[in-house]
This record gives sequence, structure tokens and C-alpha cells, in this order.
Amino acid sequence: MKEGAKHEGIFKDAKEAIVFSLNFSDQQYAKSPMALLLKHGAHGSGRGLSGLDGSGQAGMVFAEIIRLDYHESIALIARCSAKRLRCTCGSPCCSKWTPNPIWTMATSQLCDHALLAVGTGISSRAIRLASTQKFFGQKLSIQEIADYCSVSRKTAGEHHARIKEFLKDLEGRAWFSFTARLEDAGMLIRDDEPVSH
Repeated sequence: MKEGAKHEGIFKDAKEAIVFSLNFSDQQYAKSPMALLLKHGAHGSGRGLSGLDGSGQAGMVFAEIIRLDYHESIALIARCSAKRLRCTCGSPCCSKWTPNPIWTMATSQLCDHALLAVGTGISSRAIRLASTQKFFGQKLSIQEIADYCSVSRKTAGEHHARIKEFLKDLEGRAWFSFTARLEDAGMLIRDDEPVSH
């Protein structure tokens, strides 16, 4: 094989695979960017990521996700799914956005799992949920968490630090396992190691 050659695969990395799969399906809540692109006759990237091939690839990626530990899989979903979706309800009070139920459910379940990080009796669910959502990209400051939960900034900060460390470890294990599964399945494009002479 030539030095620096690439072997077949579909995705550049594990994150591209999961983001593609989450965006591919035509959800009941809103058309995904991928579905809208396909509807308008996109020709694809040349990597088999459009039409039925894309649907099959999305399914294969999800098959690998569900083989992970449950909490690891929802950590990846929380990291890579959109936090909100476009809303076209037309109500006068509409902000044109609605919470993504997939992200909301994932962060809620991870909030409950994060109880392991802080122990019972020393953390309210509100602090855990706000800290979990902050970890997964919600724009919240420690002071906002403290104010919302009626605790001191110090208390909110201490709880957030423990929850953040717990979720960081969980997500790290998830990415490692998921990447290994995709590599084993031949779904990632990889540069081969240069041949030594």
C-alpha cells in the first residue's frame, strides 16, 4: 500500500458519524437540515451519504450507538444533538424555536445518573439538571444556576465541578468506545501508517 494511503470508510471521525445520523432522519418535530438538503436534489458528498445509502449509514451508526453502555450512548446524543429546533407554530408568543425533546430527555436522564457524582442528600435535581445542561452546551453561568436554584454561587460551583468531572469521564469513555466500534465496522476513513523501509 502507498505511504499515507487511505482505506475505505464513510466518516472522518466518530462525531461526524453521530451528527450525520442525528440530522439525517426526517423527524416529526421538524425537517432536519439533511432532509431538506436531500429534498432539493443534492448530489451528496460522493461518500454514500445521501438517499437510501445515507439512511442505511445512519441506521448502522445508530446500531453502534445502542451497543454502548446506555448512559454513554445518551451522553453522545446530548453532546451532538441540537438543543432546540425551529418552530413554525405561528403563535404570537412563539420565539421560532422549541426545545429539542431528544436533547431534553438525554440531559434529564444524565442529570439523574449524575446523582452518583454528588451523592444523595447534598444536591437538588434543579442544580444537577442545570449543571448537566451547562456541560452539554446550554449557555448558563454558575451565578445563573445559583440564582435559579436559590443557593450560593459557591454551592452551585462546587456541585457543578463534581457533575462536570463525572460527565466528562462518562463522555470520554463513550467517545473512546464509539470510535473503536466504528473503526471495527470499517466506517471511519483512516490514514494508514507509513510503511517503514
